[in-house]
Amino acid sequence: MPVLVTARLRPPDRTVEVPDVRRVTDLLAQLDVLPGQVLVIRDGELLTGDDELRDGDRVEVRFAISGGAGRGAAAPRTTGRR
Repeated sequence: MPVLVTARLRPPDRTVEVPDVRRVTDLLAQLDVLPGQVLVIRDGELLTGDDELRDGDRVEVRFAISGGAGRGAAAPRTTGRR
């Protein structure tokens, strides 16, 4: 039985339909996304790569964004020694 999953990718905010996927790893492979780069969520539940997808599932694929210290972050302390 064919499985069609609708995936909302954020960021950027776009929605795509992905056919013939059985597991989260299949979905990510078709989207050309590495599993360690994203969180996949269905109905508020975080999914793993082994979780099965069902026909008609709507999932959200959130890219994990990381970065350095943002604005307002405390500067590193120095001891004055070199």
